[in-house]
Amino acid sequence: MKRILTLFQLAVIQGGNALFPLFAFPYILIKVGDGAFSKIVLSEALAMYVLTFSLYSYDITGVSEIIGKVKTGKTADVLAVKIKIIMARLFVFSIISGVISVFIYIFDRSLIWCFILWLMLPLGTIFQSNFFHQATNSNKTLALLVTFFRVTSLIILLVSDLNKNDVYFIIFVMSASYLASGLITFFSSLIKYRRICNSIKIVHPSEIFMSLKNGFVLFLSNICVILYRNSNVVILGLVSTPSAVAMYATAEKIIKSIQALSGPLNQFYFTRLVHSNISASKLIDYPFFKKIWDNTKWQLAMLSLVISCVVLLIVELANLATLAKNIINVTPLLVIMSFSIFVGVCNYMFGVVGMSLVANERLFLLFSCITGCISIGVALLLSYKFGQFGAAVSYVMAEITLFFFVMSFYFRRVF
Repeated sequence: MKRILTLFQLAVIQGGNALFPLFAFPYILIKVGDGAFSKIVLSEALAMYVLTFSLYSYDITGVSEIIGKVKTGKTADVLAVKIKIIMARLFVFSIISGVISVFIYIFDRSLIWCFILWLMLPLGTIFQSNFFHQATNSNKTLALLVTFFRVTSLIILLVSDLNKNDVYFIIFVMSASYLASGLITFFSSLIKYRRICNSIKIVHPSEIFMSLKNGFVLFLSNICVILYRNSNVVILGLVSTPSAVAMYATAEKIIKSIQALSGPLNQFYFTRLVHSNISASKLIDYPFFKKIWDNTKWQLAMLSLVISCVVLLIVELANLATLAKNIINVTPLLVIMSFSIFVGVCNYMFGVVGMSLVANERLFLLFSCITGCISIGVALLLSYKFGQFGAAVSYVMAEITLFFFVMSFYFRRVF
């Protein structure tokens, strides 16, 4: 029962983050039109780069470190680990956001304020520290806060009479919900753990830089992955029309929302793998492979159910006159990109999690780097030739390429 409750809380957290854009972005597209919507999604895509850099590799290494402290009875150090990781993330955030702001100011000043407003999203996510609540199994408060602020933000958008001049207002309402939930979660956990710990351990700067160094290889892998997962909108914006960007961005949001729904299962089973000491021997054999597969197949089954529900929802929405045109335009892209959902789950479990558990992060970095470079070239070519359809195909091809590399790693050692 406790496991089911934990999984439900994780699902609420991830569902709040995933379903929010799934409902918000198609509605915004209808209200503001292609031009304004393209501006919103392009600036958001750039802010997501900041988020990816800022989160670093702590969603993996942070969970392992905190569980290690709890296992060895060093509960008093748990909060210190959280503060250390937040400080490290803020350090990276300040550098990356500054660099991207300069580039935006040079190349397209019209996006600068949109980008600055979107920065509340990565900043809120940093303070929210999902890894901490996942490792300590304290997800209840976070689940309630995420649900409240995402629903509130969505209601504000729905009741507002939006038009193409409300770009800043729309971005503020959406990104502020992340900052609010993040800050309140941070301070509530700070108060909670001050009662347990006699004092908050002061984190020395050397500890921060050491943690950044230790997670650097996995961080580079994440950056390479982001090259093919988050770059297509930006590439399409460079070589195609606002209409193509709007359609592709809507389809990508739906696909990523479905992918995000697998997050609770990813987090739940990753935590179980760490607790099970599966990586203690660092041996890559059939039992190791099977253990990861057993934690993956249920995610694939659940995603099949979710996709079936989304298909039914799309069919129903297509019957509404105001949405029919947008649904018809996006549906072919969804069909193309849906396969990437299943492959992406396997890449995460066998690649990010599995290869890091047996200390093969550097090899996964190589796989990710090759995939990212290939993907950018393919995306540029296909997006230029075929617009949003080319971008959709390149998105799927990138996931399949990484999957091929990861599976070749296991098959050479296991079978």
